[in-house]
Amino acid sequence: MIVMLVFFMCIFLSLIFRKGVLQYDYERLDSGLTYALLAGAVINLDEYAASGNIIIADSVNPEIGDSTFMHSYYCFLDSLKADLGLDGSMNFTGTPGLDGTVEVVEYKVYNYIEDDVGWHVTECGISGGQQYVIEGQNNVKITVPANDGMVEVTETSVYAQIAFMLNGGERYTLSRLIGVTQ
Repeated sequence: MIVMLVFFMCIFLSLIFRKGVLQYDYERLDSGLTYALLAGAVINLDEYAASGNIIIADSVNPEIGDSTFMHSYYCFLDSLKADLGLDGSMNFTGTPGLDGTVEVVEYKVYNYIEDDVGWHVTECGISGGQQYVIEGQNNVKITVPANDGMVEVTETSVYAQIAFMLNGGERYTLSRLIGVTQ
């Protein structure tokens, strides 16, 4: 009877330890993604001085290949690698509990632009390795599935979704949206 009790106590303690490790890994990934998004929030100071709009693009009418957006994306990637301890191929290095490659599923910048007729949101993004630009309609709200819910874009914001594997082979995704304010 005592042997059975000790056996079940060991299993219980190992499950509690595993849960603690997973919680630590999630918090580390969440913090690393948030810090990387902050690093990618590189605004166009010339446009801000000229129009008062905080944007992460060359102009209020960005095009595919926008240099300010691409600079933002590369700052995000560099920070993500540093914050999560990834190598040049986006693989975890020496991180217990985390395994394999981190994939950036999507990276988006939502530029909130105010003008004479109201406001609109222009989305610049990279999804599936392809860059795109979508110009929103005037005064139409945009909501984004991020931060464990639906978030309305009310200011220039940076969004990313990453995919990763935990030891055990399960694939998880994590998405975050941060606002860029004055």
